Amino acid sequence: MISSDSQDKRLKRLVEELSEEGVELGNILPAGLLKDDTGLSLVQEELLNALHVPKHEGRRPPYGCLITTRVLSEVDLVHTIALEPKGRLDEARAIADGRDLVLCRSTRGKIWLVNEQVMDELSAIRLARSFEGAMVQRLESGIVKVIGSRGVLSSEGRDWVQRPSATAALAGFPSRLVMPKGGPSLEQILALLELCFHRLSPLGIGATFILDLAGDGDELLQTLSDAGKRPVMGLNVFDTSSHVALRNLLAMVDGACIAASNGDVQRYEVKLPASERAQGFVSQHGGTRHTSAKRYTFDHAEVIAVVVSADGPVTVFSDGVELLKIDPGSRSLSWLLREPVGELREMEETTHDEECANCGKTLRVRVVKKHRCTGQTELTCPICQFPITLPGDSVESDARPVKFWEQRLADARLAPSAAYEH
Repeated sequence: MISSDSQDKRLKRLVEELSEEGVELGNILPAGLLKDDTGLSLVQEELLNALHVPKHEGRRPPYGCLITTRVLSEVDLVHTIALEPKGRLDEARAIADGRDLVLCRSTRGKIWLVNEQVMDELSAIRLARSFEGAMVQRLESGIVKVIGSRGVLSSEGRDWVQRPSATAALAGFPSRLVMPKGGPSLEQILALLELCFHRLSPLGIGATFILDLAGDGDELLQTLSDAGKRPVMGLNVFDTSSHVALRNLLAMVDGACIAASNGDVQRYEVKLPASERAQGFVSQHGGTRHTSAKRYTFDHAEVIAVVVSADGPVTVFSDGVELLKIDPGSRSLSWLLREPVGELREMEETTHDEECANCGKTLRVRVVKKHRCTGQTELTCPICQFPITLPGDSVESDARPVKFWEQRLADARLAPSAAYEH
């Protein structure tokens, strides 16, 4: 049994180590756990325990604990097991394997068990979200994780890796892609990204999903020389009840999945062709899986491609461009931090559409600049890298492809413009 003094020293060393590694637990924990020091302290305490679960017969068993601000009376009692008021914490920890039984600790001092199967990282995220808390888990492999709705912190050995959740990464998505009327909702896109990032990626399962944003996928299938196979059962990339079957299927096959706008999987093991124009304008991106998906989206403006790399990252492509990669955060407004407050009153942001003179794609160009500025701004087409020159020296600028269903700006007077007052 470790003494209280030794435990305090270990906890202090852990906090110092996280700080030295630049790890901020507050970045992944829900706001409710950060209202006072209690929630963060419980997470740190359980993280220390998960790292040093006592050995039995030469091995450290798996473990899982959920920290929440709620109490037993506020949660679904169907899957909960009340513990004796005087029950010891170490005895409760010995029961909680983090897979079928999860220890739950409230910031109000109560403990109980949750009888819930936690199959993978996505299951843990959803459980933490339902309790408005965070889960600390030790896997059979020895990997230790802190899992919240905003991100995941994992430790393999003593290497700390902090990743945003799919929910956090989706924050910048609406500004990069406008959905067609009747197309998928952001909640549905999130379900697909969660499948990719929290269920396939942690297991090293590579995959490609081609999502027809405006149709049932039939027209796409007619363009394929190798249309793959039809699933033996109905599968839907948005429906969580299909996710385990998709995980098992994709672990055994290569090629892409074609899905309709409602999420129904039409085909899998599809080989994606690329036109000569796509091969000429769209550069390679990593390996074959990413490059073929990226070029396919150039040829088919009605789709997006979601690609899971076997080594972790999840990338979304649209119109031959990387639209989103789950690693980086949302679009930076770093120019707000660089400029003196007085100068911000002179800033304006405008957008307009123009056609790339090289690849012919319509681009939506965003420019932040000062009033009455001189000089010029140099951009490149995000698809083919062709230079674009704009009048006026900008503070920040970017360009993205425009989907054909987006409302085009009729003239420069309709371009949204806003001066930033501070």
